[in-house]
Amino acid sequence: MDGINEIKKLTEIKLFKEVIEKLTIGEILDYEELSFILSVSIVFLQEYQEDKRKVNYLTFAYFIVLKVALINKLYQPLFDVSVNLGFFPISRFIVQKNLIDTLTLDSIKKDFEIEAFKYENHIEMYQQNKNRKEILSSDKLDNVYIAPTSFGKSSLVVDIIKKNLNKRIALIVPSKSLLAQNFLDLKNKFPNHKILFNEDMYNGELNFICIFTQERTLRFFSKNDEIYFDIMIVDEAHNLLDNDQRAVILSRVIRRNRFRYINSKHYYLSPLINESNNLKLDEGQEFFERKIKINIKEPDYFEFKESGDFFKFNRFLDINYKIGKVKDLYEYIDINSKVKNFIYLKTPKKVEEFSQRFSKKLKNIESLELLSKVLSDNIHEDFYCVDYIKKGLIYLHGGLPDFIKEFLEYKFKNDFNIKYLVANSVVLEGINFPIESLFILNTTDLKVKSLINLIGRVNRLNEVFDIKNKDLEKLNPNIHFVNDTYFNGKGRDMYNKMKLLRSGVFEDNVENPVLLKSVNNRLKQENLGSDSVPENLDDINNIREWEDFLIYNNDEENYLLKVLMEQDIHNYYSNFNEVYDVLKNRVGRYKGLKTWIDLTIVDKIYYFFFADFDFYLKKRYGHFLRFNHESVRKFYTKFIRRVHKLSLKSHINFYLDYFGWLALNKPKRYKKFYFGISFGEIPYSNDSKYNTCVNLSQKNKKQLVNLAMVKLKIETDFVNFHLSKFVNVLYELELIDESEYNIFMYGSESRENIELFKAGLSTQLINFLKDKKQLHNIKIHNGKLQPNSDFTLFMNNLDEVKRFEISRLI
Repeated sequence: MDGINEIKKLTEIKLFKEVIEKLTIGEILDYEELSFILSVSIVFLQEYQEDKRKVNYLTFAYFIVLKVALINKLYQPLFDVSVNLGFFPISRFIVQKNLIDTLTLDSIKKDFEIEAFKYENHIEMYQQNKNRKEILSSDKLDNVYIAPTSFGKSSLVVDIIKKNLNKRIALIVPSKSLLAQNFLDLKNKFPNHKILFNEDMYNGELNFICIFTQERTLRFFSKNDEIYFDIMIVDEAHNLLDNDQRAVILSRVIRRNRFRYINSKHYYLSPLINESNNLKLDEGQEFFERKIKINIKEPDYFEFKESGDFFKFNRFLDINYKIGKVKDLYEYIDINSKVKNFIYLKTPKKVEEFSQRFSKKLKNIESLELLSKVLSDNIHEDFYCVDYIKKGLIYLHGGLPDFIKEFLEYKFKNDFNIKYLVANSVVLEGINFPIESLFILNTTDLKVKSLINLIGRVNRLNEVFDIKNKDLEKLNPNIHFVNDTYFNGKGRDMYNKMKLLRSGVFEDNVENPVLLKSVNNRLKQENLGSDSVPENLDDINNIREWEDFLIYNNDEENYLLKVLMEQDIHNYYSNFNEVYDVLKNRVGRYKGLKTWIDLTIVDKIYYFFFADFDFYLKKRYGHFLRFNHESVRKFYTKFIRRVHKLSLKSHINFYLDYFGWLALNKPKRYKKFYFGISFGEIPYSNDSKYNTCVNLSQKNKKQLVNLAMVKLKIETDFVNFHLSKFVNVLYELELIDESEYNIFMYGSESRENIELFKAGLSTQLINFLKDKKQLHNIKIHNGKLQPNSDFTLFMNNLDEVKRFEISRLI
């Protein structure tokens, strides 16, 4: 019962249709029109009060009074609605900014009563305040808070942690960007508390805060058999519904924590869950749910057509109103830009291409020249953003090394001269940017939930109610759908995507095979049993059975199988049962063998996991077949050493030298160099389905530098996310010693270096501080870095990039 079609039927009334058009495009209403449309809003509010399921009646009435306030500067109706519905931040702002000419005694009384909803430095909505208190006082083990983006989930996380500071707490986030953001936020909130952001930082503490991705949490559990979290907070919990390996790992993390400590308390936070019970992992779970259904931000939707015409879309009536014409999309973005603007595209290549084209339309900003030089000195003079940032533009995508991405995010947030952020899905989840306008240039794979989440990035509530704002315009953010054949694809009209936003209603797609609602009835009732092991591993098609085996089976005979599965090794092969028999045999055969001991760690990975397994690997992960070549194994042996020791700039220059060597010695490979689907331009061979390679001979130096950065990120991720799994298994099976393990993971056998790494310093930063003779000026106390006055003086004299890198940890 969404009511959206009933609202549209009112367009048969001429006055209604005319007034809504004027409200949509921003024209002032006369007295008769105001009286009429405000009466309409009252009717819809009354309908909602009688039947709370008619949420769209409420949102339409709210749309009317908000638009009347912003266009006609008539704030009394918005004040009254806000007070009656508990939208207290709105009514308080109206009073503070004197947006009503004469306040009645009743209005003053109501505003005084709102003071009870003050929390820290801001006023909360009635429902937000009530939900926060009830979630915090809940005695249920599983608690769900569902609210639109920026409706207090971050402050709830802080409250949960404050209440449980003497316990072991985990905040599980879906991305490294969110991990970095939350670390900085919580470090400021809890400066004296041990905060871990990688699993190696744990040193036996009794209470601590972990900020981990699900993968890091799983590795933390694997390395510490008895550890558990008293409190687990799952951010962006809607990811649990997906049908992918990361959702399965997240499920395992949650179930394992509860298995290790049956009274562990879990909190699930999300803007995009419809029904809490869809999160059920076990029959006994009971969810305490609190939800905010109404979003007090009501966006304006615009559509730009390639003809140059642009329109304003009313989502309630499903009508586009033409409001102007420009030369092209670049002029359109320019004239509709605000102080901070986010331009969304799908692929990293298109992110870079748009940034290049648009930056040519922008002028240099003198105050950003120094920042450009800092990027040049620390990264490379030919990094694209060295030029773009001078024009107030940066770009982000998953192909940038993590530290670059984190520094650029920081600068966009904190430097008002940087006006444009061009990025893809790296910013879809949770990253708090001060965005005022959103331009969507590609809608491929943007389903309604992703679209809602993306739109929610614009004008977070702390920015909406900033007392420096002159009015409440930020409650009405601008969302622009920009059609362009090159960036969005031929024949793709964004109007169809805009129509998905009409009702704001969506269903949960429960696709994770571990969740109870996605497991078929037969398997739901089938209990594998804690002592059972599947007889034929390839006959086990149900992931739920695998997960039960991993969590509940502690039989020593299955130790090898569990070690392999914990690291996800079984998914690399087809017919894993046959591979497993060989691996089982290799453990006994290789352990203690002299020829084995003398191998490099990369050769050990090859001979244990890849050798003679071509048939099983090529169907699932054929990329490993390249390790059959000794030259590839030598490359990774050297790369692992370099990745710990070289600075970012040195590493980029190394790749440039490597590209030059390939051009002279291996021209065929130089002309078809592998970069993967995201950056590939040509296929590897005639029968290849995908463009995965780049012809380096056709690239100039600047292009080669930026491709070198991409290659560095690809290889670093490959080592961290794939080769490290094999190393963990070899270490657990005692096929490598502690020295080999430490050199691979930390780049050193030095206890001091390892302790500094566990405190959060990167190996490159440790080497930098060692070169500068500064290591003796920092100590580690209770797992935290503590600088002396000499180090502080040294740090303050560094350039902004180095200072940022160090200051995050101190």
